[in-house]
Amino acid sequence: MARVVPEGVRVPDPDHVRVPRDDLGFVQDIDPAGAVEAASRHLPRLVDERGEELRSPRRRPRADVPVGARPLSTR
Repeated sequence: MARVVPEGVRVPDPDHVRVPRDDLGFVQDIDPAGAVEAASRHLPRLVDERGEELRSPRRRPRADVPVGARPLSTR
């Protein structure tokens, strides 16, 4: 199993993650830096080729948020 963890970031894993990671090599940390770099090379071309479609009101996700809803706590 892979998870996105930037290089140098220590994740305080609980035992049920630490054992498969350390003892079995089952959990792999993948640094997103390479993917960000690769995506950023393609983004200008994507915007040039499909920018109008990306800006189309039909493509915008609808926010189905009930009236009076509050954001989730970040505590």
